[in-house]
Amino acid sequence: MNNIEETIKEVVFNVVNENRGEAEKISKIEDYQNLNADLGLPSLALARLVAILQIKLGVDPFAQQVSITDVRTVADLCNAYRKAISGAQNEEVKPAQTASADRGMVRAETRRAAARKRRKKAG
Repeated sequence: MNNIEETIKEVVFNVVNENRGEAEKISKIEDYQNLNADLGLPSLALARLVAILQIKLGVDPFAQQVSITDVRTVADLCNAYRKAISGAQNEEVKPAQTASADRGMVRAETRRAAARKRRKKAG
């Protein structure tokens, strides 16, 4: 098991057991376990889980790569983070460059829309 999976399973374990009584606590996290049906994670706990993992692993796979509704099991969660981490390592464009390019595209489209409006008014 690699470090990513260990971290994810540790966080899942802790979040699942946070609000359980001693008799209800789980002893182990398995790949096949369903986050909601097997582990009883409601949407608020899942959001907390994702926030903790984002801090620990430094990525948010649900920002662009993966839909949160596609993640049902612990294995799905591990795969989503593995994909996001490998994608982040393979990226050549830095986030600041991407944001700057996006702002430039928005400004350009705004100028084109204004020019179309002026042409329409004039003609």
